[in-house]
Amino acid sequence: MRLSVSRDHGLPVLSVAGDLDAAGVHSFAAALDTCSDAYRSSVVIDLTDCAFIDSGGLNVLFQTVRRLDGTAWLGLVGANADLRRVFETVRLTSAPSLRLLDGSSDVHE
Repeated sequence: MRLSVSRDHGLPVLSVAGDLDAAGVHSFAAALDTCSDAYRSSVVIDLTDCAFIDSGGLNVLFQTVRRLDGTAWLGLVGANADLRRVFETVRLTSAPSLRLLDGSSDVHE
């Protein structure tokens, strides 16, 4: 797995390339913590090049949406149909601080 950080519409974007599994979950969590400024700012995760997320990666996403302070949100962009189905099955998509985005044009503060 490879992680990179950029900015889009003023928001940090954490891009994930490869599988988000047990081998990379700690790096992913640390990068997400840094991007979200201790859960006070919104952040977007670009999953365009990520085909698989295991339970550890899902746990990090759940922890993140729980910690956001109500004004910040977590956006997921570029998720393929399989990832979207997993997010819906585990009810991640029902979290009020999560936005499932179709593309970068959906990213707004």
